[in-house]
Amino acid sequence: MIFSNVSEHLLPLQGTANTRDLGGYPTLENHSTKQNVFFRSDSSSNFTAEDITLLTDRGVGCVIDLRSDNEVVQKPSKIIGHSHVTYQQIPMIGDLSALATRKEDFTSMAVLYKYLLDEAGASIAEIFHIFAQALLAGHACLFHCAVGKDRTGTIAMLLLKLAGVSDELVIEDYAITEVFMKEVFAQQRKECEENNISAPDALFASTPENMESTLKHLADTYGTARDYLLSIGVSTEELETISNMFVQE
Repeated sequence: MIFSNVSEHLLPLQGTANTRDLGGYPTLENHSTKQNVFFRSDSSSNFTAEDITLLTDRGVGCVIDLRSDNEVVQKPSKIIGHSHVTYQQIPMIGDLSALATRKEDFTSMAVLYKYLLDEAGASIAEIFHIFAQALLAGHACLFHCAVGKDRTGTIAMLLLKLAGVSDELVIEDYAITEVFMKEVFAQQRKECEENNISAPDALFASTPENMESTLKHLADTYGTARDYLLSIGVSTEELETISNMFVQE
């Protein structure tokens, strides 16, 4: 299991519970992903000053916020205006909270992930453009949404598959969020109940089947992650930059 030693991936931040280094994962070509290149996280709206210092010490100079405009207004990122970190908001979907109440559409979160691949290509391409530019400038990248599970999980999946990580490890990287965010999910569920919001159970879990189904959709519809990213407008040069800087021999 890639999380047999959680401390190798999970960062000890005060304001988040699910900030992780995507480095240290073996690839199918007997290489591994590099540490301090890509970080996935829950919301940067709760970062403390100490958290930001820890991240910049690890080389983070680029933060991409995947949340909608409404989410950012309600809970602004603590990175905004930071002198040493470039903050960019690239919404992957509109008002997720409104969609979340439509139980017929959320029988599983895989429905959302497939939708993102099929319909949010322009946003995903922009995210990968920024990744390549930041890496060339010598900056590590952190990307996040609200809880670091769905939108963040989709981007993490594409990065890990581009690097050559196995489906099994990609699924494990996704599923572990449910462990790290257990207390947060419990609080969110309680708040929904108190406000008479009937949210689907799928919102508070990261079951492996969601990512298994998404990976099958990616393979059946587009081929590889590289094929998919090329199809939405990420250039060969950008993909080579990301791969070369994310994978160590």
